[in-house]
Amino acid sequence: MILEADGYTVLAASNATDAFRLASEHPAPIDLLLTDLVMPDINGRDLAARLVAAGIHAKHLFMSGYPADVDTGNDTSAYIQKPFTMNTLTTKIRDTLDSSPMPAPE
Repeated sequence: MILEADGYTVLAASNATDAFRLASEHPAPIDLLLTDLVMPDINGRDLAARLVAAGIHAKHLFMSGYPADVDTGNDTSAYIQKPFTMNTLTTKIRDTLDSSPMPAPE
């Protein structure tokens, strides 16, 4: 709700499978994937890679309660440590969206 109040369109999913389906069916480009690194079905990096393979080239911002180098390929610019404040999150989202294009996840 906070992101929508800031003017973002949010596609919310309860798991990676639903996120992939939503993104695949969404008619407009997706600018950012905000996802947890650790999820029950697949991890956030694998979700990002699946989206890229499907032609969805969104920037990505990973979040986790684990250290930044756990599974981000040491790309700390695409990572936010939990817990975080809403202000920290919205700032990181804006910074990520304004950054140069990110390479596809490996």
